[in-house]
Amino acid sequence: MSAPPLLRPVGGRGVSLVRDAAAVRRVLAADPVGSCMVAARVADHGVDPVGIGGELWTMARAEDSLCYSGANLIPLRGSRAELVAFADRALSGPRRCSSLVGRADLVLTMWDRLRHGWGPAR
Repeated sequence: MSAPPLLRPVGGRGVSLVRDAAAVRRVLAADPVGSCMVAARVADHGVDPVGIGGELWTMARAEDSLCYSGANLIPLRGSRAELVAFADRALSGPRRCSSLVGRADLVLTMWDRLRHGWGPAR
């Protein structure tokens, strides 16, 4: 019997759910201030979407691209193309989050895409 896959497709240009908790913890440890909201959930519940109240998205590996989608949308790491893909994923269904928060360079890249579907910032 083989191990379960680390990624499960969720739609939206190759965006997948992260299941590698160790990789997520390494990313969160690299920016403890910027990732504190996500890190607290992962510390308590691992990467299970039910436990953390949202999904952790990646394009390939959490070390390269990572975004939390729950009550808030929190980009943690990614190239411009990966952040645009995360924004497209967020736009692919009903809006679930109240805010887009995080490092300005990551948030503004996503906001450039999201604002057209979500309307003006409040």
